[in-house]
Amino acid sequence: MPLAFAYQIHDIDYENSSYENKKTPSLGKPVQLIYQVVNNTPKTQNYDVTVSITNLDEKKQVYFKQYQYEIQSEKAEDILWKFTPETEGLYLVEATEHPLKYTKYVFAVPKNDDFKKIHKTNLTLLEDTSPRQQFRMGIDPKEILCKEGFYLALKTSNLPVCLTLETLVKLRHANFVVAEVIDYDKIGYTRSENQFKKILAEKNIEYVSDSFRLISGFSQLSLPPTTEYCGYVQDETKEDYWFSSTYHWDALTNTETYNENPMPCEPNNYSCFCSLQTLLAEENLEKLSYFDKAQESNVGKIFTDYLNEGGKITNVPNSFVIGKYNLEIPDITSFCGQFQGKLYWYFLGHIKDSKIISWGLETDKPKLCAINENTQKFTFNESAIVKDSFMGQNEN
Repeated sequence: MPLAFAYQIHDIDYENSSYENKKTPSLGKPVQLIYQVVNNTPKTQNYDVTVSITNLDEKKQVYFKQYQYEIQSEKAEDILWKFTPETEGLYLVEATEHPLKYTKYVFAVPKNDDFKKIHKTNLTLLEDTSPRQQFRMGIDPKEILCKEGFYLALKTSNLPVCLTLETLVKLRHANFVVAEVIDYDKIGYTRSENQFKKILAEKNIEYVSDSFRLISGFSQLSLPPTTEYCGYVQDETKEDYWFSSTYHWDALTNTETYNENPMPCEPNNYSCFCSLQTLLAEENLEKLSYFDKAQESNVGKIFTDYLNEGGKITNVPNSFVIGKYNLEIPDITSFCGQFQGKLYWYFLGHIKDSKIISWGLETDKPKLCAINENTQKFTFNESAIVKDSFMGQNEN
């Protein structure tokens, strides 16, 4: 009997439900499962597949069925079936193609659905609860809570476990855990934090722990992802130290320290260090600084003339107010503001030599944005607004 390559067993209802509200099995309700057999051989082949489900708590087989398929070369066959659990507990699903070739999948059926969302409403009740117990409660296996110092992983059978970083790395290299579920950002953050603190210790740098900051920056969309980290700390003599690193799976590279910000904020130039600089400014700012009337009028006119050129903005009201953005950039006037209307769009921009050199919309009001209470309202030509039929009409 030829062996076929097979994907893992999947719960279709779980996979098709929204990310924010994953549907896990419930007592007395059908679970729809799928298993795919692929013929990677150059000829048409016959395949015999046996599917079984066992209640692990009762050690009792509750489902068994055999399937026979003739699959053409480079083609696949989906095996779909439904099973309704009548008792609570852990269930083991096995798809066997050959005595030496089988796939297994574990799902949990809770007594009721009362605790399925408890990890989103009351985490304290889960502090002393093991991953297996949380799984039995019906909690999404990808959202199981692990204790400090441990990392969530899913075995290839879908069974959640909490592991030390060292164990997780070993099991990932052996393909014993699902790569997509690993929290790479948490691992990269921990590795970067440890390395930054190690460098500081080696240089005998004493610092106030409250001043230590580390954030993630650009992340390349791959699996595993490649993520940049940057950090900052101030020592007891008020000297600044900056740090950078890049993490890809279990490799931490490009670890460097600097005596000043190596990539401070500049218009049209995003960097992890700019995000960190902004965060530090937000945390350390004692009092917001505002434009005076003359500055406000000047910046408002420059932005009005810029918008009147047309083609700069889509689906916003044609009036706005201007404020000062409290992040100092040499030779640059940083401004912020708000389009006036039902949607209340915020924006942030930069001016150099009386010209707009960058600007963009913001979801929320920037923390460093200072708008006077009795500020002047500016208007620009409504004809300059690009009408986007997908977004709808302006909210005036």
